[in-house]
Amino acid sequence: MGRTFLDKALRTPTAGRFRFRIGARSNRRRSKQTGRPRDLECNGCAGYQLHQAGNFSKAESQYRQVLHQDSRHIVANNLLGLLCLHTKRFEEAVTFIEIAIAEKPDHAQAHANLGLVLKDLQKPDEAALLFHVSLKLDPNNPRVYNNLGSVYITLRRIEDAIKCFGQALAIQPSFAEVHYNLGTALLQLRHYEEAATNLRKCLTLKPDMADAEVKLQQALKGQRN
Repeated sequence: MGRTFLDKALRTPTAGRFRFRIGARSNRRRSKQTGRPRDLECNGCAGYQLHQAGNFSKAESQYRQVLHQDSRHIVANNLLGLLCLHTKRFEEAVTFIEIAIAEKPDHAQAHANLGLVLKDLQKPDEAALLFHVSLKLDPNNPRVYNNLGSVYITLRRIEDAIKCFGQALAIQPSFAEVHYNLGTALLQLRHYEEAATNLRKCLTLKPDMADAEVKLQQALKGQRN
């Protein structure tokens, strides 16, 4: 089975418009009780910026400062859980993200993040369920479709994976990793022409993706045979 790209980055459609202060009533209420809501927001924003820059240690310190004042803070728990995922601390990741979901059950990105954790814990069926929940809450997130498709590849549900990758591309046609994943899935079904088309598109968008070049040569060889 070829390499499949999962999205674990912060750069999601939601995160691109991210502000650390969120509209959940529970967070607003507790922040007022601390008397320092601006400190929570500033620490959280600083943590998020450090997280995006890859400075996980300092980002974690900022998130934990928020949680020291408000242990149930939705965004801090979700992002600290994601950070734990990035640093391979899966059990901690589950704990923090589950707190975020308990506080805000309709938090689509938290469900998606927990799905990523369960995928890495080798629980693809449970991961798929969480990605489905996330998509019910936010049906326009191409990264979650991509991640669900990647889980289906693991489960050898290739046709379901192809549908997910197609939905991701309908939302974001220039998503290079999805073109790679779709091309790889089509290659497994010996749909060589379609596979080659998607792999070429991937390389147009991301010319340095060596894996895509390898798969493209396999697709071209399949067409010749």
